[in-house]
Amino acid sequence: PFLDIVAGRRVLVKAECLQHTGSFKFRGGLNAVASLPDETRKAGVIAYSSGNHAQGVARAARLHGVPSVIVMPSDAPRLKLDNTRA
Repeated sequence: PFLDIVAGRRVLVKAECLQHTGSFKFRGGLNAVASLPDETRKAGVIAYSSGNHAQGVARAARLHGVPSVIVMPSDAPRLKLDNTRA
């Protein structure tokens, strides 16, 4: 309602920060893992990222019971490393 008043019209907000990992990258990872054939799922997935993509793929794989290997650069932020492992 506040934004509606400020803008003088109805405002719709797409709050990507409310995704499982805090970014839109989770949706891409989830769709990719969900669309894999069963044989590929059994083999697992690999992703390279220093942040949100890594977290999204890791979470999506975990939700689908798919093995995953996430490769992150040595200078990836500690918070991103910790959240990807979680």
